Amino acid sequence: MYVHTDIDKFNDAATTILRSLDTLLQPEMESHLKNATDLAKTTGREANVTVVGKYRYFKDKPIGSGAFSLMFLAIKDEHLDKRSGTIQYSLFALKRIEKANVNPKEIIREVKTLILFSNECENIVKYYGFEHSKDEFFHYLCLDLMDGNLNEFVTNDVNKVLKEDPAICVQATKEIINGLEYLHEQMFIHCDLKPENILYTTVLLCISRSPTLD
Repeated sequence: MYVHTDIDKFNDAATTILRSLDTLLQPEMESHLKNATDLAKTTGREANVTVVGKYRYFKDKPIGSGAFSLMFLAIKDEHLDKRSGTIQYSLFALKRIEKANVNPKEIIREVKTLILFSNECENIVKYYGFEHSKDEFFHYLCLDLMDGNLNEFVTNDVNKVLKEDPAICVQATKEIINGLEYLHEQMFIHCDLKPENILYTTVLLCISRSPTLD
């Protein structure tokens, strides 16, 4: 059986994730919601806001990083209720890749891999699309927004919850195994499996805001 071993570029974009751990709202989630609420108040013309296609993000507030990339929380206008004037926004993770330091073939391979796995397994981070920027410096990949990684999860206050409810540990382990099993069934292996590359989420992020309110 042939197993792909050139999966390094896939590690931070299509990693196994923990889902349905809705026991506690994490500080990371609260930070995401504040970030998103502040973004919803912007017009896209602010100096610290970058607009990419239908997405916008604070360019001075990365939420993660890789060798040649940064991850940002981004919002996308989804729906305007004309009766109430309320705009609904969906939240995503926008991976900004430096064009100068990444071979275009590597990006194409990563996108093809993400498309292959997206929506096929609930324990794999979902891919929503590739955004072309007008500048000459960056490519963008749109992905699921997660609350944080496994290392953060077990070292903050939720650790008390884990000790009180061992079933959560069992569920988390099961979901990690499910994600890895799916990768292996597709002839892929994860070459850098560690707590920092295992992501989790507790809730679906979506916010609403009336454009008439400050």
